[in-house]
Amino acid sequence: MTKNLMDYSDLKPRQCCSLSILLLLCLLFNACSAPTGTTPVSSGEDSLSTHDQVNQTEKTTSYPPILLDFDSTPVLKTAMVTSRSGAIFRQGCSEKAVPLGTYDYGTKLDIVEDAGDWWGVRERIGRTFVENDVEIERSAWEKVYVKKGETGSSSEIALSAADLYHYTYLELADKSKQNEQKKRLQDYLDLALIDKATFDQQKKESVRFFHADSTRFQQRSGTLWLPTTQGDGISLHDRITDGDDQVEYGYLGHIDILDAFVVSGSFYEMYRVFLFNRTTGEQMGAFDEFPHLSADKNHILTLAANPYETTGDLALYRVEGTSIQLLFTIGFTHWMPESGDRGFWGKDGNFYTPVNHKDVFWKENGMLNDHFQYLRIHPVR
Repeated sequence: MTKNLMDYSDLKPRQCCSLSILLLLCLLFNACSAPTGTTPVSSGEDSLSTHDQVNQTEKTTSYPPILLDFDSTPVLKTAMVTSRSGAIFRQGCSEKAVPLGTYDYGTKLDIVEDAGDWWGVRERIGRTFVENDVEIERSAWEKVYVKKGETGSSSEIALSAADLYHYTYLELADKSKQNEQKKRLQDYLDLALIDKATFDQQKKESVRFFHADSTRFQQRSGTLWLPTTQGDGISLHDRITDGDDQVEYGYLGHIDILDAFVVSGSFYEMYRVFLFNRTTGEQMGAFDEFPHLSADKNHILTLAANPYETTGDLALYRVEGTSIQLLFTIGFTHWMPESGDRGFWGKDGNFYTPVNHKDVFWKENGMLNDHFQYLRIHPVR
């Protein structure tokens, strides 16, 4: 049997259709005609996802599964799902064909066939069979079909206002307020897309309390020493190993209004930014990303693109004097901020940042996308 093709020879589907008829029909319907009818399929929560199982008892006589050899089937091009409601993928290039699931908006598709008004797409499909009265689940690469009109290029993928408030997680620091977690995100943050002209204008009036003077304090023999008004200063020791306990510190600068040193810490698969009190030497805070102090000096916000979970991760802190308290962390589902440090607080009390839809955070060539939309973030509380 050809490599990567699923061996169906030992299966006994519930349909009264022999393997030889199935293979013959695969050949007969490999070339497809334009759709001739409409079969409504829900694209909501009840629709099948890409890897959901498809029951073999579905009627497949007219449009049987088309198996693919992954290694020998060339990808002609890629396309993106541009229909906001998603794109139903079917077992054949007709609306009469069995619907197998729905691709979400922004999904990248590997096109292996141009079939008139349809694209043939390479997809791994799971199916359920019954063999000797035992239900068996198996998967194989198949060719499925989506309407061309529901697809387009990556340049057509963009955030809408409705995308902004979807989140993967929201964690409140105050565990006594867990019931508040059921509130709308709008009760915590006000989010809005803005144009580039507004972003550029606000940037001219941005507020930044951080002073970068990273050459002021240098490491000596693997130790970073910072002087304090009281005591013997702050000593941070590197630990260079091949294991997961390694750490390396670096001085970044200071924030006068907080009387704080800003120090980076590079750990095994992790990066942190620390604030140390310049008077006492005490650690004031540890952050996953650079801490941006708001114009009214009441909040610190961190924001970063998470390439592993493809989320935009935000944390908001309350500042009272030199005390810094975490309020909440959140991971946004549909958007990710620009990977550099172009975010800033404006004088108007809003935080501004370039963003992209998570599915076009990278270009098709694997490089970071440098064409952005722009977002305004306002802490409500």
